Amino acid sequence: MLSAQTGDGVRDLRRWLLTMARPGPWRVSAGVSHVQPPLVIASEVIRSHIFRCFRKELPYTLMQQNLGWTEMRNGGVRIDQQLLLPPKNGIGGPAKASTRAIVERRLPMVGKGAGIELSEVLGRPVSLVLSIGTQGPADTMGL
Repeated sequence: MLSAQTGDGVRDLRRWLLTMARPGPWRVSAGVSHVQPPLVIASEVIRSHIFRCFRKELPYTLMQQNLGWTEMRNGGVRIDQQLLLPPKNGIGGPAKASTRAIVERRLPMVGKGAGIELSEVLGRPVSLVLSIGTQGPADTMGL
């Protein structure tokens, strides 16, 4: 068992990683902190706030869909993203009312925290717009 919170198993993981590492050239320059596009970074920041705000309730069933990335005149960016809820019957249709209610109640916390972090990470003002939708059959099949 590995736990970053208690440190359990971290020593074993470190030992394993060191045995698996092979000498070679660095693939990324020392000054580069990341090589991901800003939209991917934004999705990951939002996902991390989903996990913080929902904890054990729903984060594994929610999907994210990027709807828009709009450059603003003031140098900021507007990011539109939809959180997709699983359909009630698994094949389409509306989500369970209780699931939707939980997401609606916690969505403002996700948006506020993620918006603040995104402004810091991207180094400019961010207007984050989150909405709720329902996964369709193609979404549940991973298409």
